[in-house]
Amino acid sequence: MKVKSRSLVTLFLSALALILMSGVALADEIKEVEEEVVIVTAPMKLVDNFVYLFDLSGSMGEEFKGGQTKIQAAKATLADVNATVPEELGYTAAMYTVAPEYKALVPFGPYRKATFGRAIAALPEAPEGMLPPTPLGSSLKKLAEDMKGLKGKTVVFLFSDGKNTDDVNPAAWVNRIVKQNDACFLIVDLAVTKMSQRDLQKLADVTPCNKLIPFNEFAGNPDVCTGMLCR
Repeated sequence: MKVKSRSLVTLFLSALALILMSGVALADEIKEVEEEVVIVTAPMKLVDNFVYLFDLSGSMGEEFKGGQTKIQAAKATLADVNATVPEELGYTAAMYTVAPEYKALVPFGPYRKATFGRAIAALPEAPEGMLPPTPLGSSLKKLAEDMKGLKGKTVVFLFSDGKNTDDVNPAAWVNRIVKQNDACFLIVDLAVTKMSQRDLQKLADVTPCNKLIPFNEFAGNPDVCTGMLCR
């Protein structure tokens, strides 16, 4: 009987050891699976609409760095922005010039990455003419009309040197767009004079959600734009 008891104890201990070893192995496998799990979160939409406004006046033809003009640097960064904007979020978007004239490069409609990519690539490498005008005030007035049918929140990306060559007050129309479209402006500062910088600051001061950033901060940093569209 004693031998049988010892045999039973031995068998029990052996079985227990196998169970414990299996449990450790299973725990290690579970841990490995847990470490391999990558949580992917969908991008969250911050606004419903956006529009790019390009000032193609003379200052945009100035050299920025590395032999690039400001237009070339802006085009390169905006192309990077376009590559990272999630098309599936369903934005309504547009792209216009405000100088030398107000012109729709992409009229308001559903955002399509390929369409905007072609429009950005088609922007000129240098301003047209020696001293192209900058009808910023009247261009913003026309934009306000084009934006009347938009629903939801809007962000307006304005690339400007702050110069205005007509008698329409740009700040008044920025204010109209802000109120009419629940909008905020991100103004990329291309000013070459202190007076022009003050004029751009007036546009930024229309509402606390407006932002004024120097061109150096924008160029090569697409997160500046995409951070206002989604996160």
